[in-house]
Amino acid sequence: MPIANIDDKRCEELYSAVVDRNPCVQLFQDLKYRFILPLPRDRKASLIDVGCAKGNFLRNLARRGYTDLSGLDLDNALYPDVAARVTFYRESLTTPELDLGRRFRHVFVQCMLHHLPAASLTDAARNIARLCEPGATLFIYEPNMASPVGRFFYFAFLRLFPAMHRNAMEEKDAQMAFCKGWEGFRRSLEALGFRPHRVSDWSFYKCYVATFTPVAGA
Repeated sequence: MPIANIDDKRCEELYSAVVDRNPCVQLFQDLKYRFILPLPRDRKASLIDVGCAKGNFLRNLARRGYTDLSGLDLDNALYPDVAARVTFYRESLTTPELDLGRRFRHVFVQCMLHHLPAASLTDAARNIARLCEPGATLFIYEPNMASPVGRFFYFAFLRLFPAMHRNAMEEKDAQMAFCKGWEGFRRSLEALGFRPHRVSDWSFYKCYVATFTPVAGA
């Protein structure tokens, strides 16, 4: 069996053990979506998770009673129980003129923007706008590698679970690069019509919540 396949399987097993079955992580997720990144109150409104991976966040939402759920990811297939309850789009946020055939009331982008090449962030901002219906709310949540506390927690995590990222230093470099480009990315979003009403540079995460009003010609 190729080593890459063994690594994929091992990575998935670790992720499942650390995230899916760990009560401490589940408690953090509950606190996160209550205090740091509050979930929408309307459980019937359309919602898409951009960079949904295998669907852990979507599973969490489905368990909370959200019904109109979608996920977008280029590389990952959803867990079977999640796939049965959501609409899945195998697309990239950097696809030119991304068009899913619909727009959404709530758009979540969590811990995936730092994986994109810096040169593609402007295109990503435009595609985020294309996913939003007028009046939509955008939620962004990213590691804050500009913070010493954020770097400490990240490297502690890598030491405990070194196989969670196949190239840990490459992941770290990507997060650092995104932090340097964060303000420029925010300006791109706001030029497209996003008006932030919650911006938090937490000690180890950045949180950005904005309402979308389309700008003519943007």
